[in-house]
Amino acid sequence: MALFIGGGAYTLPRAWQAKYPAARQVVVEIDPAVTAVAQAHFWFDPAGIELRHEDGRLALTRMPPDRRFDVIVGDAFHDFSAPPHLVTQEFAQLLHRRLAPGGFYAQNLIDSSEDPRFLYAFVATFRRVFGHVEVWVDLDQLGSGARSTFLVVAGDAASRRPQLASARHRWVIWPAEILNPRLAAADVPVLTDDFAPVGRLMPQWGHEACPLRSPS
Repeated sequence: MALFIGGGAYTLPRAWQAKYPAARQVVVEIDPAVTAVAQAHFWFDPAGIELRHEDGRLALTRMPPDRRFDVIVGDAFHDFSAPPHLVTQEFAQLLHRRLAPGGFYAQNLIDSSEDPRFLYAFVATFRRVFGHVEVWVDLDQLGSGARSTFLVVAGDAASRRPQLASARHRWVIWPAEILNPRLAAADVPVLTDDFAPVGRLMPQWGHEACPLRSPS
């Protein structure tokens, strides 16, 4: 069973519907108007999908205690940033309790490719809860501008393959020998319900991208 936190254009749920018609899906989208637009203009058919129009964290707390998911995808955004209450250590603990054995959480993040301090803080926070946290990067996007999309995957085991390719993207795991020194040098806080300065961690966008390399 898969849970999507944030509907948007319902791109991922629609793709899962097409490729895995027997898969059970739950989509939590706080704004019912977003769902209505997806149905009217983005070919979204809610048949067979459990829709919950409420905050993602609230939805998780309201579900029966024994409900578990194989995959949870975080795709809720406020402008370019994830809502602060969906990136904290307490939220990570809630996610961990909701995952079935062998399950994982995947979070889309947008940050600077030159100095992604919010990304570093997110990774440092989720490492407090999950046994394994990976950062996936799109090599072409990372080298083309100051703003990049990252995918953080958290679970109890590593992904089975280190890279994925399609006609438009080349996704690879950011090597630990490169990521870890940058993370250590960043001096970012662990994000908690009491202190999650997401806006302060995301700088103004610059004009140059930084390649995947060790800090000098």
